[in-house]
Amino acid sequence: TPSLEEVMAAIKHAILPKFYTQAWVDSGDLEQVWEAMGIPQEIYADNALEFTGTVYAIALSSVGISLATSPPNTPTSKGRIERGFGTFNQYIHRLSGTTFGTSNLRHLSYDGKTYACHDIAWIWKVLHMFIEDIELKWSKGIQDQPRRRWREGVRRFPVVLPLDLEQFEADMSIHKSRTIQRGGIEYQGLLYSGRPLEELKLRNPDVQSFSIRIDPEDLNFIRVIDPQTMRPI
Repeated sequence: TPSLEEVMAAIKHAILPKFYTQAWVDSGDLEQVWEAMGIPQEIYADNALEFTGTVYAIALSSVGISLATSPPNTPTSKGRIERGFGTFNQYIHRLSGTTFGTSNLRHLSYDGKTYACHDIAWIWKVLHMFIEDIELKWSKGIQDQPRRRWREGVRRFPVVLPLDLEQFEADMSIHKSRTIQRGGIEYQGLLYSGRPLEELKLRNPDVQSFSIRIDPEDLNFIRVIDPQTMRPI
């Protein structure tokens, strides 16, 4: 389901290096480790709630990304990505287990759950193979090979990566406020405690509410912002 958490995870994935693709290169599924990475100057999105919230704007501005939104009800203003999704959807609907969504094939009464035989890990790998295939093909739109165009671009405009990964992870996480109780900090039924939290409370006896950062992909820990240094703990 589209949500702020999913959007933030997608942006973090886009920015950080894709070292995990080395395993697929070693197995022969990909030709090269994915090169696309770096902090973009601007992100252009539609007007869905997950793209227009305050937390989203604060997170992106904290890492130097400006925001732009397309005019409402004008999908042609972001035709490149719409075209990409359309191509991938056509590919997905050729796989056994498809549900067809709202397409004109729903009248076939095809039960996707009965015929599904692909797990999410397989879909994840095939998605990478699909995108790399597009990268290596000649594109009429740009009159070039997308991967060659990327390499030419980063020679002129070098990739910018986060200098402080811990701060970047905190900035690009979900922002909440919590009180440090006797047992620690509670979030979604989970209790986070420890000596660093106790020491933080002792150093800031007058602070009632602390700013916390949550990575929805890893709830084994949270980051708490030290109000004196503004650094994550």
